[in-house]
Amino acid sequence: MLWIQNPTTDPEHFINDFMGGHLGDPHNQECLREKFRCGYCYYFAHMLKTAFGRGTVCWAVPFGHFVWVDEGADKYETDYDKIRTYDIEGKYNPKDHDTFYLIPEEFLGDHIKDFLHTPDSNKSQGATKADLIKIVKNYCDSCQEDYYEEIVLFFK
Repeated sequence: MLWIQNPTTDPEHFINDFMGGHLGDPHNQECLREKFRCGYCYYFAHMLKTAFGRGTVCWAVPFGHFVWVDEGADKYETDYDKIRTYDIEGKYNPKDHDTFYLIPEEFLGDHIKDFLHTPDSNKSQGATKADLIKIVKNYCDSCQEDYYEEIVLFFK
């Protein structure tokens, strides 16, 4: 049984191979998926970037989730077969997940520490609502994207 049914891209094949050793035990499979979907997604996005030597690791705003955007991708592609954004579950369609922006990790500055799960980063107070809004506005200004005011409703 394949993790991603009918894989069509190299990243999907890679993800299937990565998950392959865990498919025999559904509990282990789910634990691994949850670990890389809810907490260590930043590291999985970097594994994909490292494996393929290209692309960008991005924050899927407004969520505390990171994905890997393969280079040349249209970040809001509506044809699911052309999506080039991935996480542990395979293709990640921003529209299906109500993602407003895919912001490259560089825009987070020191706030990237909030996602590292290291002893040093665990002492961090975390980004405030004002910090997150500033990151989004900076991204929008830098990339000439529309800023959506309703984003503030998603930040605590």
